[in-house]
Amino acid sequence: MVNQKDAILIDLRSADQFKAGAIPQSRNIPAADLDAKASTLPKDKPVILVCDTGRSAPRSVAVLRKHGIEQAFTLQGGIQGWMQSSLPVKKS
Repeated sequence: MVNQKDAILIDLRSADQFKAGAIPQSRNIPAADLDAKASTLPKDKPVILVCDTGRSAPRSVAVLRKHGIEQAFTLQGGIQGWMQSSLPVKKS
């Protein structure tokens, strides 16, 4: 979905966690800031929410849908699942 539909990856973790390791091309918007920044996200593309383990991101889907972003999804397993699958991670 990320490549085929130009999905937007949003990392919901803190800025420090994001800097320690994140999915390439992901953007950091901490969960506490999502409601205020949801209007900056496109409504015509899928938005994939990434948390640490995949357990907290589902709550943020409702926040995006409240703002008219119907194609909001979560990354199963979060960043931990991503890393366990040996997928690329960037550090900044």
